[in-house]
Amino acid sequence: MLNVIMKKWVILAIGLAVVVIVVGIVLLFGCVQKQNEEPAVVINGEEKEVAVVNGVGITKNEFVQRLISLNGKPVLEQMIDEILIEQRAEEQKVKVKPKEIDVKIDEIKERFPSEEAFLQQIVRSGMTIEKLRQQFESQILMEKLILKEAIVTEEEIMDYFERNKDRFDKSEQIRVSHILVSIEKEA
Repeated sequence: MLNVIMKKWVILAIGLAVVVIVVGIVLLFGCVQKQNEEPAVVINGEEKEVAVVNGVGITKNEFVQRLISLNGKPVLEQMIDEILIEQRAEEQKVKVKPKEIDVKIDEIKERFPSEEAFLQQIVRSGMTIEKLRQQFESQILMEKLILKEAIVTEEEIMDYFERNKDRFDKSEQIRVSHILVSIEKEA
């Protein structure tokens, strides 16, 4: 039973990993190549910097390449995962109700002394309520998909039992931990 479920999830995980790697490589090389072709800001045919620090300019190409090398892969993988989850949920007709998202947000709010403190933390972390709602929607979709696919049928249970009967076959056993024997006192 567990082996069947594990096999399904291993195959799904490997498939997702392959897709993520292939798409990541394609996008990474596509972005880097495109960056080299198109400057960020062009004035009179000359590329301008996105920032200047003490007279030293930083071009968009330099900025984007550094961003990709530092954070690009995890961010890209997360974005790909979210899209795959949404597509799978659509195929499986799995939906998230706004109330389900509200419950998750309320659970987070309870950790703060006030709603104002909660909102301040959202702003400090560079988030918005809408982005938070989107993240929770993706998380809930993933949970629902996992639960939907983790359902085990009676047939799968019986098949697992039949293949592993030796694990469940326990002959009668007696376990003795103390044996007390009375001894007559010698006089």
